Amino acid sequence: MKGKESCYKLIEKYSKFESYFCDLGASIELSMDIEKGLEEYICYLYGLNNSNSNVNTARWKKFDEKQKREHKVPDMAVLPPCKEVLYYHSKRANFVAYTWRNSIYPTFDYPNITDHGWLPDASVYWMESAFPNDIEDLLHEHENEDDYEYGSEVESESDDDES
Repeated sequence: MKGKESCYKLIEKYSKFESYFCDLGASIELSMDIEKGLEEYICYLYGLNNSNSNVNTARWKKFDEKQKREHKVPDMAVLPPCKEVLYYHSKRANFVAYTWRNSIYPTFDYPNITDHGWLPDASVYWMESAFPNDIEDLLHEHENEDDYEYGSEVESESDDDES
């Protein structure tokens, strides 16, 4: 995670990022321009100063860099968010900014929060799926087998004798 000071200094250094934050909440829907701009901002924040990069690339590079340096799996909290998590976080930030922008009106019809990154109980919606479908299928394939050990796909000889 990055501190407020480093976030602010980046906006001071690159004025193009200021407009993305100023435009949050101008519309209830998060625009593609703001979404791309916030992704670019996160990439810069984590040291990937290439406008063609995406947060998934930045996340992988930071993971790889820390893993090689520390020789262990790094704390995931110090990595940039993945693209999907950033998308839903940006939708929530846009919703809050939209609400504040419209707070000056005496009446305001709040849009449904479930369209903007929250679940019906107002808890945070993070992502569609944590794993690609093929990995998730592999994990679910053995979830009901009590004595299954991952990585032991070959049955032992004793299992064959019992049948």
